[in-house]
Amino acid sequence: MHHFSVKYFKLFLQCDINHILKQERKLPDMPIKSYVVFPQKGKKGTLTNILRSLENCEVVVSSNKDVLVLVTDTKSGQQEEKLKTVLANIEEIEHLNLVSGFSESCLQENEKSPQNNE
Repeated sequence: MHHFSVKYFKLFLQCDINHILKQERKLPDMPIKSYVVFPQKGKKGTLTNILRSLENCEVVVSSNKDVLVLVTDTKSGQQEEKLKTVLANIEEIEHLNLVSGFSESCLQENEKSPQNNE
Protein backbone atom coordinates (compact mmCIF):
# COMPACT_ATOMS: atom_id res chain seq x y z
CA MET A 1 0.00 0.00 0.00
CA HIS A 2 1.10 3.59 -0.61
CA HIS A 3 1.73 5.55 2.55
CA PHE A 4 1.20 9.28 2.46
CA SER A 5 1.26 12.03 5.02
CA VAL A 6 -1.65 13.96 6.47
CA LYS A 7 -0.42 16.99 4.50
CA TYR A 8 -0.89 15.15 1.22
CA PHE A 9 -4.22 13.75 2.29
CA LYS A 10 -5.44 17.28 3.08
CA LEU A 11 -4.17 18.47 -0.30
CA PHE A 12 -6.01 15.63 -1.96
CA LEU A 13 -9.23 16.60 -0.22
CA GLN A 14 -8.79 20.10 -1.64
CA CYS A 15 -8.25 18.75 -5.16
CA ASP A 16 -10.70 20.60 -7.35
CA ILE A 17 -12.28 17.95 -9.58
CA ASN A 18 -14.48 20.62 -11.19
CA HIS A 19 -11.34 22.45 -12.29
CA ILE A 20 -10.06 19.27 -13.90
CA LEU A 21 -13.38 18.70 -15.66
CA LYS A 22 -13.55 22.31 -16.91
CA GLN A 23 -10.17 21.82 -18.53
CA GLU A 24 -11.74 18.97 -20.54
CA ARG A 25 -9.20 16.52 -19.25
CA LYS A 26 -9.81 12.96 -18.28
CA LEU A 27 -10.20 12.45 -14.54
CA PRO A 28 -7.04 10.95 -13.07
CA ASP A 29 -6.98 7.30 -12.13
CA MET A 30 -7.65 6.86 -8.44
CA PRO A 31 -5.51 3.85 -7.54
CA ILE A 32 -6.15 4.09 -3.80
CA LYS A 33 -9.81 3.83 -2.85
CA SER A 34 -11.67 3.25 0.36
CA TYR A 35 -15.06 1.64 0.73
CA VAL A 36 -17.54 1.04 3.51
CA VAL A 37 -18.66 -2.56 3.15
CA PHE A 38 -21.91 -3.86 4.61
CA PRO A 39 -21.90 -7.67 4.87
CA GLN A 40 -24.91 -9.95 4.52
CA LYS A 41 -26.40 -10.73 7.93
CA GLY A 42 -24.15 -13.13 9.84
CA LYS A 43 -21.41 -13.05 7.17
CA LYS A 44 -19.02 -10.43 8.59
CA GLY A 45 -16.32 -12.96 9.55
CA THR A 46 -16.54 -14.85 6.28
CA LEU A 47 -16.49 -11.63 4.27
CA THR A 48 -13.50 -10.32 6.24
CA ASN A 49 -11.53 -13.46 5.33
CA ILE A 50 -12.55 -13.25 1.66
CA LEU A 51 -11.54 -9.58 1.36
CA ARG A 52 -8.25 -10.15 3.20
CA SER A 53 -7.38 -12.89 0.73
CA LEU A 54 -7.62 -10.50 -2.24
CA GLU A 55 -4.53 -8.85 -3.66
CA ASN A 56 -4.24 -5.08 -3.27
CA CYS A 57 -6.76 -4.98 -0.40
CA GLU A 58 -6.59 -4.12 3.28
CA VAL A 59 -9.56 -4.62 5.60
CA VAL A 60 -10.39 -2.80 8.83
CA VAL A 61 -13.09 -4.46 10.91
CA SER A 62 -15.42 -2.35 13.04
CA SER A 63 -15.48 -3.54 16.62
CA ASN A 64 -18.94 -2.16 17.40
CA LYS A 65 -20.84 -2.18 14.06
CA ASP A 66 -21.57 -4.77 11.41
CA VAL A 67 -19.43 -2.97 8.86
CA LEU A 68 -15.97 -3.19 7.31
CA VAL A 69 -13.66 -0.65 5.72
CA LEU A 70 -11.91 -1.83 2.57
CA VAL A 71 -8.88 0.02 1.21
CA THR A 72 -7.72 -0.94 -2.27
CA ASP A 73 -4.51 0.00 -4.06
CA THR A 74 -4.37 -0.96 -7.74
CA LYS A 75 -1.57 -0.25 -10.17
CA SER A 76 -3.55 0.01 -13.42
CA GLY A 77 -7.01 0.54 -14.81
CA GLN A 78 -7.09 -3.09 -15.87
CA GLN A 79 -6.27 -4.25 -12.35
CA GLU A 80 -8.95 -1.90 -10.96
CA GLU A 81 -11.60 -3.29 -13.33
CA LYS A 82 -10.69 -6.85 -12.40
CA LEU A 83 -11.01 -6.02 -8.70
CA LYS A 84 -14.40 -4.34 -9.28
CA THR A 85 -15.63 -7.49 -11.01
CA VAL A 86 -14.42 -9.68 -8.15
CA LEU A 87 -16.08 -7.43 -5.54
CA ALA A 88 -19.34 -7.36 -7.49
CA ASN A 89 -19.48 -11.15 -7.42
CA ILE A 90 -18.92 -11.67 -3.69
CA GLU A 91 -22.25 -12.88 -2.37
CA GLU A 92 -21.40 -11.99 1.24
CA ILE A 93 -21.44 -8.26 0.35
CA GLU A 94 -24.85 -6.71 0.88
CA HIS A 95 -23.76 -3.18 -0.04
CA LEU A 96 -20.51 -1.44 -0.98
CA ASN A 97 -20.03 2.36 -0.79
CA LEU A 98 -17.05 4.14 -2.31
CA VAL A 99 -15.92 6.68 0.27
CA SER A 100 -12.88 8.26 -1.36
CA GLY A 101 -10.15 7.89 -3.93
CA PHE A 102 -6.54 9.05 -3.95
CA SER A 103 -4.25 9.78 -6.84
CA GLU A 104 -0.77 11.24 -6.83
CA SER A 105 -1.52 12.99 -10.14
CA CYS A 106 -4.41 14.79 -8.43
CA LEU A 107 -2.03 15.99 -5.72
CA GLN A 108 0.42 17.25 -8.32
CA GLU A 109 -2.33 19.28 -10.03
CA ASN A 110 -3.44 20.72 -6.69
CA GLU A 111 0.09 21.67 -5.67
CA LYS A 112 0.40 23.70 -8.89
CA SER A 113 -2.84 25.59 -8.34
CA PRO A 114 -2.61 29.28 -7.33
CA GLN A 115 -4.74 28.63 -4.21
CA ASN A 116 -1.91 26.63 -2.62
CA ASN A 117 0.76 29.24 -3.32
CA GLU A 118 -0.68 31.81 -0.92
